[in-house]
Amino acid sequence: MMPYIPSRLIEAANGVICIFILWMLLFAALHLCRMYREHLKVRQGPYGRWRALCALYSENKPEIALITFLAGLFSRQGMFWYFRVLQDHGWHADNVITRHGPQLTIVTTGVMIVGASCWVRVISPLEPGKDFIVWLAMVAAAIVVGVGFALL
Repeated sequence: MMPYIPSRLIEAANGVICIFILWMLLFAALHLCRMYREHLKVRQGPYGRWRALCALYSENKPEIALITFLAGLFSRQGMFWYFRVLQDHGWHADNVITRHGPQLTIVTTGVMIVGASCWVRVISPLEPGKDFIVWLAMVAAAIVVGVGFALL
């Protein structure tokens, strides 16, 4: 049996985590903006912005995958924090988040899965060709374990 944890403590922890993730997202976005400006300085002329964006993507794939994961985590954590605040304070809200909570949880979890799996694929030390097979096995194993435990 799990020990009792006061709901206000859970609410506070969710809020702290949510704000830390927000700061991480902010600094990651500022980092990408700075890198984009540096690429723009080098790539002048026609299609310079497009080439700078393509160079930014090719050189910063791990950061972009991590930002995707953090965006999903922030959305999911913020939603749980919101639910906890409503429950702890006895408030009732009828909005998109409360009406579609389970669907939003699935969507934000999907965003996190995409971000995490892309990050693992990008930083994989394996040679091209083999990395896709390992990535596919990792995603399949995660789905099998996650769905398997849910069906127990």
